[in-house]
Amino acid sequence: MFLDFSKAFDTVDHSILLNKLYKYGIRGIAHDWLESYLYNRKQFVSFNNHCSDMNDITCGVPQGSILGPLLFLLYVNDIVEVSSVLLPILYADDTSLFLIGKNINVLIHNMNDELEKVLQWLNCNKLSLNIKKSQYIVFRSIKNSPNEINTVKINNQTLNKVKYTKFLGVIIDEYLNWAEHINTVKTKMSRGIGILCKARRVLKTSTLVTLYNSFVYPYINYCIEVWGGASDKYIKSLLKVQKRAVRIIKSAPYLAHTQPIFHALNILNIYKIYEFKVSLFMYKMEMQLLPTVFSDMFVKNSDVHNYPTRHAHNLRVACKHKTKLSEQFIRTAAISIWNHISGNLDTNCSICTFKYKLKKYLLYHNIPNSRTP
Repeated sequence: MFLDFSKAFDTVDHSILLNKLYKYGIRGIAHDWLESYLYNRKQFVSFNNHCSDMNDITCGVPQGSILGPLLFLLYVNDIVEVSSVLLPILYADDTSLFLIGKNINVLIHNMNDELEKVLQWLNCNKLSLNIKKSQYIVFRSIKNSPNEINTVKINNQTLNKVKYTKFLGVIIDEYLNWAEHINTVKTKMSRGIGILCKARRVLKTSTLVTLYNSFVYPYINYCIEVWGGASDKYIKSLLKVQKRAVRIIKSAPYLAHTQPIFHALNILNIYKIYEFKVSLFMYKMEMQLLPTVFSDMFVKNSDVHNYPTRHAHNLRVACKHKTKLSEQFIRTAAISIWNHISGNLDTNCSICTFKYKLKKYLLYHNIPNSRTP
């Protein structure tokens, strides 16, 4: 369930917010300072050299400030206590609620019951939902087509069921095969290639690489550790676009072999970018630079047995998976990638040094059992 608050930052009640801050332990002078920050603010509208009357701001947190989003997060933070059944994920005014089960109609019935509690919390906190923008997805396998009898409702209004939605910049689809997101990435990359085509006649190679890093690479790089394990039929379509980009930068023929070009330009192909980002994620986990929620995501061999084996500090390979989809998740793919990287590179260094060594290694070496063509 993906909930959308209506004018979330503008409808925060000052007295409720200050009461919650007091409960969180912000008291005394600090509490008085925040009260002074929120109250007695004025606003007016200026248009064509005409100004409206000055009016008081009676609710909302100041937007465009550092404190604005932080105060809103503190305001909605206790929504996680509303239900013991739902798994909430909060990011600013994007609130997502997850429910797991095997029977779709039981799930919908339970979701409707829990949404009644959420609605009550919203009313108590003087917030409202944008029903038209709130929506839900039923995650399932391609072979499984559940027969839905009931519909998800909140405040007696039916919510829209979608096949895919954008969540924190990544398009998530009902099958979790990332097809919609990859198609979007491919479209954006193609626009960047259009810029390269126009610029290659007047700009030198180093400048074209800068353009590539500005208009092509960011779309590949963003959250690739999440969606980069998608099926080869999707990833290869992006690789073709990426190959076209590096050929344009080097003014190479249409069918020129691209591996030497990637090496010459010091650019990783999409498979290598995935391995780079996953390795960086694992490095942060090893150095305890990630949130504690990831602390039990992986298990080492030494956690299972006490034998002083050569691979005691390697991550433990999980049992055989029932589906191909589960093999693509970072929880599985990261194990073989990190075991190889940690065995061939010195990871006891700063993150900047590790990035440099990792990229240099991946440019000229393949990880065993990797999908790199």
